[in-house]
Amino acid sequence: MKTIKITKLDALTEVLQKTSNGTLGLCHGVFDLLHIGHIKYFQEAKSFCDFLIVSITPDQYVNKGPERPVFTDFLRAEAIAALDCVDCVVINEWPTAIELINIVKPNFYIKGPDYKNLHDDITGKIFDEKKSVELFDGKLVFTSGDQYSSSSLLNEINKKNYPKESLSWWDNDRKKINIKKIRKSFEEITKLNVCVIGENISDVYSNYRPLGRSSKGASLVFEKGSSKIYDGGVLAVAKNLSALHHKVTLITDNIRKNTNYQIDVKDLGIGSGIVKERIIDNHTSEKVIEFYNDNFKIKWNKNSKDSLSKILNKEIYDIILCFDFGHGFFTEEIINTIESLDSYLVLNVQTNAGNRGYNYPTKWNRADLLSITAEELSLTVQDDSELLDTKIEKLKKNKSYDKIVVTRGSSGSIFFSGKEQVSTPAFASRVKDRVGAGDTFLASIAGHMFNSTLDLNAIGLIGNMAGAQSLGHDANKEILDKNNLIKSIEHILK
Repeated sequence: MKTIKITKLDALTEVLQKTSNGTLGLCHGVFDLLHIGHIKYFQEAKSFCDFLIVSITPDQYVNKGPERPVFTDFLRAEAIAALDCVDCVVINEWPTAIELINIVKPNFYIKGPDYKNLHDDITGKIFDEKKSVELFDGKLVFTSGDQYSSSSLLNEINKKNYPKESLSWWDNDRKKINIKKIRKSFEEITKLNVCVIGENISDVYSNYRPLGRSSKGASLVFEKGSSKIYDGGVLAVAKNLSALHHKVTLITDNIRKNTNYQIDVKDLGIGSGIVKERIIDNHTSEKVIEFYNDNFKIKWNKNSKDSLSKILNKEIYDIILCFDFGHGFFTEEIINTIESLDSYLVLNVQTNAGNRGYNYPTKWNRADLLSITAEELSLTVQDDSELLDTKIEKLKKNKSYDKIVVTRGSSGSIFFSGKEQVSTPAFASRVKDRVGAGDTFLASIAGHMFNSTLDLNAIGLIGNMAGAQSLGHDANKEILDKNNLIKSIEHILK
Protein backbone atom coordinates (compact mmCIF):
# COMPACT_ATOMS: atom_id res chain seq x y z
CA MET A 1 0.00 0.00 0.00
CA LYS A 2 1.22 3.48 -0.82
CA THR A 3 2.19 5.38 2.32
CA ILE A 4 -0.23 8.20 3.13
CA LYS A 5 1.08 10.98 5.30
CA ILE A 6 -0.47 14.39 6.11
CA THR A 7 -4.16 14.19 5.28
CA LYS A 8 -6.89 16.79 5.52
CA LEU A 9 -9.90 15.91 7.62
CA ASP A 10 -12.28 15.98 4.67
CA ALA A 11 -10.11 13.38 2.90
CA LEU A 12 -9.81 11.09 5.90
CA THR A 13 -12.87 9.00 5.00
CA GLU A 14 -11.25 8.00 1.69
CA VAL A 15 -8.06 7.04 3.55
CA LEU A 16 -10.04 4.89 5.98
CA GLN A 17 -11.79 3.04 3.15
CA LYS A 18 -8.40 1.96 1.77
CA THR A 19 -7.41 0.52 5.18
CA SER A 20 -10.62 -1.39 5.88
CA ASN A 21 -8.91 -4.80 5.96
CA GLY A 22 -6.47 -3.99 8.77
CA THR A 23 -6.63 -2.87 12.39
CA LEU A 24 -6.63 0.86 12.99
CA GLY A 25 -4.73 2.66 15.74
CA LEU A 26 -5.14 6.31 16.74
CA CYS A 27 -2.74 8.49 18.75
CA HIS A 28 -3.67 12.05 19.65
CA GLY A 29 -1.74 14.89 21.23
CA VAL A 30 0.17 18.17 20.90
CA PHE A 31 3.66 16.74 20.20
CA ASP A 32 5.16 20.21 20.34
CA LEU A 33 8.82 19.19 20.47
CA LEU A 34 9.38 15.81 18.81
CA HIS A 35 11.82 13.78 20.92
CA ILE A 36 12.94 10.21 21.61
CA GLY A 37 9.99 9.61 23.94
CA HIS A 38 7.53 10.40 21.15
CA ILE A 39 9.39 8.18 18.69
CA LYS A 40 9.33 5.20 21.05
CA TYR A 41 5.66 5.90 21.81
CA PHE A 42 4.72 5.85 18.11
CA GLN A 43 6.81 2.75 17.48
CA GLU A 44 5.08 0.85 20.26
CA ALA A 45 1.69 2.21 19.18
CA LYS A 46 2.29 0.78 15.69
CA SER A 47 2.75 -2.69 17.27
CA PHE A 48 -0.93 -2.61 18.24
CA CYS A 49 -2.23 -2.04 14.72
CA ASP A 50 -1.70 -2.38 10.97
CA PHE A 51 -2.34 1.30 10.21
CA LEU A 52 -1.40 4.09 12.63
CA ILE A 53 -3.05 7.51 12.48
CA VAL A 54 -1.69 10.39 14.55
CA SER A 55 -3.90 13.44 15.10
CA ILE A 56 -2.44 16.80 16.11
CA THR A 57 -4.07 19.27 18.49
CA PRO A 58 -4.54 22.52 16.53
CA ASP A 59 -2.71 25.61 17.75
CA GLN A 60 -5.78 27.36 19.17
CA TYR A 61 -6.54 24.48 21.55
CA VAL A 62 -3.06 23.92 22.96
CA ASN A 63 -3.22 24.69 26.70
CA LYS A 64 0.31 24.07 27.93
CA GLY A 65 0.90 27.64 29.07
CA PRO A 66 2.23 30.88 27.55
CA GLU A 67 4.26 30.74 24.33
CA ARG A 68 2.96 27.27 23.51
CA PRO A 69 2.91 25.69 21.08
CA VAL A 70 6.42 26.53 19.97
CA PHE A 71 5.80 24.95 16.56
CA THR A 72 2.65 25.43 14.47
CA ASP A 73 0.31 22.50 13.95
CA PHE A 74 1.50 21.98 10.37
CA LEU A 75 5.18 21.93 11.38
CA ARG A 76 4.35 19.43 14.12
CA ALA A 77 2.48 17.32 11.56
CA GLU A 78 5.44 17.44 9.16
CA ALA A 79 7.83 16.24 11.85
CA ILE A 80 5.64 13.25 12.76
CA ALA A 81 4.95 12.41 9.11
CA ALA A 82 8.71 11.88 8.67
CA LEU A 83 8.54 8.78 10.90
CA ASP A 84 8.22 5.43 9.11
CA CYS A 85 6.08 3.95 11.90
CA VAL A 86 3.34 6.56 11.33
CA ASP A 87 1.06 5.94 8.35
CA CYS A 88 -1.16 9.03 8.44
CA VAL A 89 -1.11 12.42 10.17
CA VAL A 90 -4.16 14.66 10.47
CA ILE A 91 -4.58 18.06 12.12
CA ASN A 92 -7.67 17.96 14.32
CA GLU A 93 -10.32 20.70 14.23
CA TRP A 94 -11.65 20.27 17.77
CA PRO A 95 -10.25 20.73 21.29
CA THR A 96 -10.41 16.97 22.07
CA ALA A 97 -10.10 13.73 20.12
CA ILE A 98 -13.73 12.70 20.67
CA GLU A 99 -15.05 13.93 17.31
CA LEU A 100 -12.11 12.36 15.50
CA ILE A 101 -12.63 9.04 17.30
CA ASN A 102 -16.21 9.06 16.02
CA ILE A 103 -14.89 9.48 12.46
CA VAL A 104 -11.96 7.03 12.61
CA LYS A 105 -13.62 4.38 14.85
CA PRO A 106 -10.19 2.97 15.76
CA ASN A 107 -9.64 -0.56 17.02
CA PHE A 108 -7.12 0.90 19.45
CA TYR A 109 -6.91 4.39 20.93
CA ILE A 110 -3.34 4.52 22.21
CA LYS A 111 -2.11 6.77 25.01
CA GLY A 112 1.23 7.05 26.78
CA PRO A 113 1.95 5.52 30.22
CA ASP A 114 1.38 8.87 31.97
CA TYR A 115 -2.37 8.50 31.23
CA LYS A 116 -2.78 5.09 32.91
CA ASN A 117 -4.35 6.68 35.98
CA LEU A 118 -7.37 8.21 34.28
CA HIS A 119 -8.26 10.25 37.36
CA ASP A 120 -5.07 12.32 36.96
CA ASP A 121 -6.67 14.06 33.98
CA ILE A 122 -8.35 17.09 35.59
CA THR A 123 -10.39 17.78 32.47
CA GLY A 124 -12.04 14.35 32.58
CA LYS A 125 -11.80 14.19 28.77
CA ILE A 126 -9.93 10.88 28.87
CA PHE A 127 -13.10 9.24 30.24
CA ASP A 128 -15.12 10.71 27.37
CA GLU A 129 -12.54 9.48 24.87
CA LYS A 130 -12.57 6.00 26.41
CA LYS A 131 -16.36 5.90 26.18
CA SER A 132 -16.27 6.99 22.52
CA VAL A 133 -13.70 4.32 21.60
CA GLU A 134 -15.66 1.57 23.34
CA LEU A 135 -18.87 2.69 21.61
CA PHE A 136 -17.35 1.30 18.38
CA ASP A 137 -15.96 -1.85 20.08
CA GLY A 138 -12.51 -0.28 20.22
CA LYS A 139 -10.14 -0.36 23.17
CA LEU A 140 -8.15 2.24 25.09
CA VAL A 141 -4.60 0.93 25.52
CA PHE A 142 -1.38 2.35 26.93
CA THR A 143 2.24 2.09 25.87
CA SER A 144 4.77 0.92 28.42
CA GLY A 145 7.87 2.91 27.51
CA ASP A 146 9.78 5.45 29.56
CA GLN A 147 8.17 8.86 30.01
CA TYR A 148 9.77 11.92 28.49
CA SER A 149 8.40 15.44 28.56
CA SER A 150 8.39 18.10 25.84
CA SER A 151 7.42 20.62 28.53
CA SER A 152 10.46 19.74 30.63
CA LEU A 153 12.80 20.12 27.66
CA LEU A 154 11.18 23.37 26.55
CA ASN A 155 11.27 24.77 30.09
CA GLU A 156 15.04 24.22 30.16
CA ILE A 157 15.36 25.99 26.82
CA ASN A 158 12.91 28.81 27.54
CA LYS A 159 14.30 29.76 30.95
CA LYS A 160 17.36 31.14 29.17
CA ASN A 161 15.12 33.73 27.53
CA TYR A 162 14.09 35.15 30.91
CA PRO A 163 16.00 37.89 32.80
CA LYS A 164 18.96 36.63 34.84
CA GLU A 165 17.24 37.56 38.11
CA SER A 166 14.49 35.02 37.38
CA LEU A 167 16.87 32.07 36.93
CA SER A 168 16.78 31.39 40.67
CA TRP A 169 13.02 30.86 40.40
CA TRP A 170 13.42 28.42 37.48
CA ASP A 171 16.26 26.46 39.09
CA ASN A 172 15.20 26.55 42.75
CA ASP A 173 11.82 28.02 43.71
CA ARG A 174 9.92 26.29 40.89
CA LYS A 175 11.09 22.88 42.08
CA LYS A 176 9.66 23.48 45.56
CA ILE A 177 6.10 23.91 44.27
CA ASN A 178 3.84 20.89 44.74
CA ILE A 179 1.23 20.49 41.99
CA LYS A 180 -0.86 18.13 44.15
CA LYS A 181 -1.19 20.85 46.80
CA ILE A 182 -2.19 23.34 44.11
CA ARG A 183 -4.88 20.99 42.81
CA LYS A 184 -6.17 20.42 46.34
CA SER A 185 -6.32 24.16 47.04
CA PHE A 186 -8.33 24.72 43.84
CA GLU A 187 -10.79 22.06 45.02
CA GLU A 188 -11.09 23.59 48.49
CA ILE A 189 -11.69 27.17 47.40
CA THR A 190 -14.71 26.21 45.29
CA LYS A 191 -16.74 26.14 48.53
CA LEU A 192 -15.96 29.73 49.50
CA ASN A 193 -18.65 32.41 49.59
CA VAL A 194 -17.10 35.31 47.68
CA CYS A 195 -18.33 38.87 47.12
CA VAL A 196 -16.86 41.44 44.72
CA ILE A 197 -17.73 45.13 45.03
CA GLY A 198 -17.02 48.08 42.75
CA GLU A 199 -17.76 49.84 39.50
CA ASN A 200 -19.10 48.07 36.44
CA ILE A 201 -17.39 49.16 33.22
CA SER A 202 -18.19 48.50 29.57
CA ASP A 203 -15.06 48.31 27.43
CA VAL A 204 -15.79 49.26 23.83
CA TYR A 205 -13.18 48.40 21.19
CA SER A 206 -13.85 50.30 17.93
CA ASN A 207 -11.81 49.52 14.84
CA TYR A 208 -10.94 52.47 12.61
CA ARG A 209 -8.88 52.63 9.43
CA PRO A 210 -6.56 55.66 9.31
CA LEU A 211 -6.90 57.55 6.01
CA GLY A 212 -4.34 60.26 6.67
CA ARG A 213 -4.38 64.01 7.18
CA SER A 214 -7.41 66.04 6.17
CA SER A 215 -6.91 68.11 3.03
CA LYS A 216 -8.70 71.03 4.69
CA GLY A 217 -6.80 71.13 7.97
CA ALA A 218 -4.39 69.44 10.37
CA SER A 219 -6.82 66.79 11.65
CA LEU A 220 -6.33 63.06 11.09
CA VAL A 221 -9.08 61.24 9.22
CA PHE A 222 -10.29 57.73 10.05
CA GLU A 223 -12.79 55.44 8.41
CA LYS A 224 -15.02 53.97 11.08
CA GLY A 225 -15.37 50.19 11.29
CA SER A 226 -17.13 47.82 13.66
CA SER A 227 -17.21 47.95 17.47
CA LYS A 228 -17.17 45.20 20.07
CA ILE A 229 -18.33 45.59 23.67
CA TYR A 230 -16.64 43.60 26.44
CA ASP A 231 -17.62 43.27 30.09
CA GLY A 232 -15.09 45.16 32.17
CA GLY A 233 -14.73 46.35 35.75
CA VAL A 234 -16.18 44.17 38.49
CA LEU A 235 -18.46 42.20 36.17
CA ALA A 236 -15.38 40.80 34.44
CA VAL A 237 -13.85 40.04 37.85
CA ALA A 238 -17.05 38.30 39.01
CA LYS A 239 -17.09 36.16 35.85
CA ASN A 240 -13.51 35.06 36.52
CA LEU A 241 -14.36 34.32 40.14
CA SER A 242 -17.32 32.18 39.03
CA ALA A 243 -14.83 29.86 37.30
CA LEU A 244 -13.18 29.21 40.67
CA HIS A 245 -15.96 29.50 43.28
CA HIS A 246 -19.50 28.12 43.33
CA LYS A 247 -20.98 31.10 45.17
CA VAL A 248 -20.16 34.59 43.84
CA THR A 249 -22.03 37.81 44.66
CA LEU A 250 -21.53 41.01 42.67
CA ILE A 251 -22.43 44.39 44.18
CA THR A 252 -22.09 47.19 41.67
CA ASP A 253 -23.36 50.60 40.65
CA ASN A 254 -25.31 49.89 37.50
CA ILE A 255 -25.57 46.82 35.30
CA ARG A 256 -27.93 46.81 32.35
CA LYS A 257 -27.60 43.27 31.10
CA ASN A 258 -28.39 39.75 32.14
CA THR A 259 -25.45 37.46 32.76
CA ASN A 260 -25.52 33.75 32.04
CA TYR A 261 -22.90 33.07 34.67
CA GLN A 262 -23.58 31.80 38.18
CA ILE A 263 -23.36 35.22 39.78
CA ASP A 264 -25.78 36.76 42.29
CA VAL A 265 -25.95 40.32 40.96
CA LYS A 266 -26.92 43.16 43.32
CA ASP A 267 -27.56 46.24 41.18
CA LEU A 268 -27.63 49.42 43.28
CA GLY A 269 -28.98 51.47 40.37
CA ILE A 270 -26.69 54.46 40.79
CA GLY A 271 -24.90 56.32 38.02
CA SER A 272 -25.53 55.97 34.32
CA GLY A 273 -22.98 53.22 33.63
CA ILE A 274 -19.29 53.69 32.88
CA VAL A 275 -18.23 53.28 29.25
CA LYS A 276 -14.64 53.40 28.07
CA GLU A 277 -14.19 53.34 24.31
CA ARG A 278 -10.82 52.56 22.77
CA ILE A 279 -10.15 53.45 19.15
CA ILE A 280 -8.12 50.68 17.51
CA ASP A 281 -6.03 51.00 14.34
CA ASN A 282 -7.41 48.00 12.45
CA HIS A 283 -4.12 47.53 10.61
CA THR A 284 -1.71 47.44 13.57
CA SER A 285 -4.30 46.59 16.30
CA GLU A 286 -2.77 49.39 18.38
CA LYS A 287 -4.91 51.64 20.59
CA VAL A 288 -4.93 55.18 19.19
CA ILE A 289 -7.11 57.06 21.68
CA GLU A 290 -9.55 56.38 24.53
CA PHE A 291 -12.84 58.08 25.42
CA TYR A 292 -14.81 58.08 28.69
CA ASN A 293 -18.55 58.69 28.61
CA ASP A 294 -19.58 62.08 29.99
CA ASN A 295 -21.22 60.82 33.22
CA PHE A 296 -18.61 58.38 34.52
CA LYS A 297 -18.67 59.73 38.09
CA ILE A 298 -20.94 57.89 40.53
CA LYS A 299 -23.14 59.80 42.99
CA TRP A 300 -24.69 57.99 45.93
CA ASN A 301 -28.12 58.57 47.43
CA LYS A 302 -29.56 57.48 50.77
CA ASN A 303 -31.58 54.60 49.32
CA SER A 304 -28.58 53.08 47.57
CA LYS A 305 -26.44 53.41 50.72
CA ASP A 306 -29.14 51.66 52.75
CA SER A 307 -29.38 48.93 50.11
CA LEU A 308 -25.63 48.28 50.28
CA SER A 309 -25.71 48.06 54.08
CA LYS A 310 -28.62 45.60 54.00
CA ILE A 311 -26.85 43.37 51.48
CA LEU A 312 -23.61 43.32 53.48
CA ASN A 313 -25.36 42.68 56.80
CA LYS A 314 -27.64 39.97 55.43
CA GLU A 315 -24.91 37.44 54.69
CA ILE A 316 -21.40 36.68 55.91
CA TYR A 317 -18.89 36.41 53.07
CA ASP A 318 -15.61 34.53 53.39
CA ILE A 319 -13.91 37.01 51.07
CA ILE A 320 -14.82 40.52 49.94
CA LEU A 321 -12.88 41.86 46.97
CA CYS A 322 -13.07 45.60 46.42
CA PHE A 323 -11.97 46.93 43.05
CA ASP A 324 -11.72 50.70 43.38
CA PHE A 325 -11.46 52.11 39.86
CA GLY A 326 -11.71 55.66 41.21
CA HIS A 327 -15.05 56.75 39.74
CA GLY A 328 -16.73 57.70 43.01
CA PHE A 329 -18.07 54.35 44.21
CA PHE A 330 -15.89 54.04 47.30
CA THR A 331 -16.65 57.10 49.43
CA GLU A 332 -15.33 57.42 52.98
CA GLU A 333 -18.69 56.25 54.35
CA ILE A 334 -18.78 53.19 52.07
CA ILE A 335 -15.17 52.33 52.92
CA ASN A 336 -15.93 52.51 56.67
CA THR A 337 -18.92 50.19 56.20
CA ILE A 338 -16.86 47.57 54.37
CA GLU A 339 -13.86 47.81 56.70
CA SER A 340 -16.11 47.15 59.71
CA LEU A 341 -16.95 43.66 58.41
CA ASP A 342 -15.14 40.51 59.54
CA SER A 343 -14.61 39.14 56.00
CA TYR A 344 -11.16 38.62 54.51
CA LEU A 345 -10.67 41.90 52.61
CA VAL A 346 -8.90 41.95 49.26
CA LEU A 347 -8.23 45.41 47.87
CA ASN A 348 -7.21 46.85 44.52
CA VAL A 349 -7.16 50.64 44.08
CA GLN A 350 -6.37 51.62 40.53
CA THR A 351 -4.86 54.69 38.94
CA ASN A 352 -6.20 55.61 35.52
CA ALA A 353 -6.64 58.69 33.34
CA GLY A 354 -9.90 59.62 35.08
CA ASN A 355 -8.50 59.68 38.62
CA ARG A 356 -4.73 60.08 38.35
CA GLY A 357 -3.37 61.92 41.34
CA TYR A 358 -6.04 61.25 43.95
CA ASN A 359 -7.17 57.61 43.94
CA TYR A 360 -4.67 55.96 46.28
CA PRO A 361 -5.02 52.89 48.53
CA THR A 362 -4.19 55.04 51.55
CA LYS A 363 -7.82 56.21 51.58
CA TRP A 364 -8.46 52.68 52.93
CA ASN A 365 -7.31 51.83 56.44
CA ARG A 366 -6.97 48.08 56.21
CA ALA A 367 -6.72 45.10 53.89
CA ASP A 368 -5.78 41.46 54.35
CA LEU A 369 -4.37 41.54 50.82
CA LEU A 370 -3.57 44.65 48.80
CA SER A 371 -2.65 44.42 45.11
CA ILE A 372 -0.90 47.40 43.58
CA THR A 373 1.21 48.06 40.49
CA ALA A 374 4.77 49.33 40.82
CA GLU A 375 3.75 52.67 39.28
CA GLU A 376 0.74 53.04 41.61
CA LEU A 377 3.01 52.33 44.57
CA SER A 378 5.43 55.10 43.52
CA LEU A 379 2.56 57.56 43.03
CA THR A 380 1.02 56.69 46.39
CA VAL A 381 4.20 57.24 48.42
CA GLN A 382 5.33 60.08 46.12
CA ASP A 383 8.70 58.41 45.59
CA ASP A 384 10.11 56.94 42.38
CA SER A 385 13.71 56.48 43.54
CA GLU A 386 13.69 54.24 46.64
CA LEU A 387 13.76 50.43 46.60
CA LEU A 388 10.46 48.55 46.59
CA ASP A 389 10.74 47.39 50.20
CA THR A 390 11.32 50.98 51.34
CA LYS A 391 8.23 52.11 49.44
CA ILE A 392 6.24 49.28 51.02
CA GLU A 393 7.25 50.45 54.48
CA LYS A 394 6.11 53.98 53.63
CA LEU A 395 2.82 52.62 52.29
CA LYS A 396 2.14 50.61 55.45
CA LYS A 397 2.80 53.55 57.75
CA ASN A 398 -0.33 54.03 59.91
CA LYS A 399 -2.21 51.52 57.71
CA SER A 400 -3.04 47.86 58.38
CA TYR A 401 -2.15 45.99 55.20
CA ASP A 402 -1.34 42.39 56.12
CA LYS A 403 0.03 41.22 52.77
CA ILE A 404 0.87 43.29 49.70
CA VAL A 405 1.56 42.08 46.18
CA VAL A 406 3.22 44.42 43.69
CA THR A 407 2.60 43.59 40.03
CA ARG A 408 5.35 44.75 37.68
CA GLY A 409 4.23 43.80 34.18
CA SER A 410 6.97 41.95 32.28
CA SER A 411 9.06 41.83 35.47
CA GLY A 412 6.53 39.63 37.27
CA SER A 413 5.21 40.11 40.79
CA ILE A 414 6.53 40.37 44.34
CA PHE A 415 4.67 39.47 47.54
CA PHE A 416 5.50 41.29 50.76
CA SER A 417 4.46 39.52 53.97
CA GLY A 418 6.17 40.78 57.11
CA LYS A 419 9.89 40.49 56.40
CA GLU A 420 9.31 37.93 53.63
CA GLN A 421 9.60 38.83 49.94
CA VAL A 422 8.62 36.31 47.28
CA SER A 423 9.23 37.03 43.57
CA THR A 424 7.64 35.26 40.60
CA PRO A 425 8.59 35.96 36.96
CA ALA A 426 6.09 36.86 34.25
CA PHE A 427 5.32 34.12 31.75
CA ALA A 428 3.99 35.91 28.68
CA SER A 429 6.28 37.64 26.18
CA ARG A 430 3.62 37.91 23.46
CA VAL A 431 1.02 40.38 24.71
CA LYS A 432 -2.16 41.17 22.79
CA ASP A 433 -3.86 43.43 25.37
CA ARG A 434 -3.03 44.33 28.97
CA VAL A 435 -6.56 45.44 29.90
CA GLY A 436 -7.93 43.21 32.65
CA ALA A 437 -4.73 41.21 33.26
CA GLY A 438 -4.16 42.62 36.76
CA ASP A 439 -7.80 42.04 37.70
CA THR A 440 -7.53 38.42 36.50
CA PHE A 441 -4.33 38.00 38.50
CA LEU A 442 -6.03 39.10 41.72
CA ALA A 443 -9.24 37.13 41.13
CA SER A 444 -7.18 33.95 40.63
CA ILE A 445 -5.24 34.21 43.90
CA ALA A 446 -7.76 35.65 46.39
CA GLY A 447 -9.24 32.29 47.36
CA HIS A 448 -5.82 30.68 47.78
CA MET A 449 -4.66 33.55 49.98
CA PHE A 450 -7.70 33.09 52.21
CA ASN A 451 -7.33 29.30 52.22
CA SER A 452 -3.66 29.70 53.27
CA THR A 453 -2.60 26.12 52.47
CA LEU A 454 -0.20 27.22 49.73
CA ASP A 455 2.95 29.27 50.20
CA LEU A 456 3.40 32.59 48.39
CA ASN A 457 5.72 30.96 45.86
CA ALA A 458 2.90 28.72 44.59
CA ILE A 459 0.30 31.50 44.75
CA GLY A 460 2.55 33.81 42.75
CA LEU A 461 2.78 31.14 40.05
CA ILE A 462 -1.01 30.77 39.94
CA GLY A 463 -1.55 34.52 39.63
CA ASN A 464 1.08 35.12 36.96
CA MET A 465 -0.10 32.16 34.88
CA ALA A 466 -3.69 33.44 35.09
CA GLY A 467 -2.51 36.90 34.09
CA ALA A 468 -0.64 35.41 31.13
CA GLN A 469 -3.84 33.66 30.07
CA SER A 470 -5.63 37.03 30.10
CA LEU A 471 -2.93 38.79 28.07
CA GLY A 472 -3.64 36.61 25.04
CA HIS A 473 -6.96 38.24 24.07
CA ASP A 474 -8.65 41.64 23.88
CA ALA A 475 -9.88 43.10 27.18
CA ASN A 476 -11.92 40.53 29.14
CA LYS A 477 -13.11 38.69 26.05
CA GLU A 478 -12.70 35.30 27.75
CA ILE A 479 -12.97 34.31 31.39
CA LEU A 480 -10.54 32.14 33.30
CA ASP A 481 -10.50 28.48 32.37
CA LYS A 482 -9.63 26.69 35.62
CA ASN A 483 -8.69 23.37 34.01
CA ASN A 484 -6.48 25.06 31.42
CA LEU A 485 -4.89 27.15 34.15
CA ILE A 486 -4.03 24.07 36.24
CA LYS A 487 -2.75 22.21 33.17
CA SER A 488 -0.50 25.13 32.17
CA ILE A 489 0.84 25.23 35.74
CA GLU A 490 1.57 21.50 35.56
CA HIS A 491 3.56 22.00 32.37
CA ILE A 492 5.58 24.93 33.71
CA LEU A 493 6.58 22.77 36.71
CA LYS A 494 7.93 19.86 34.64
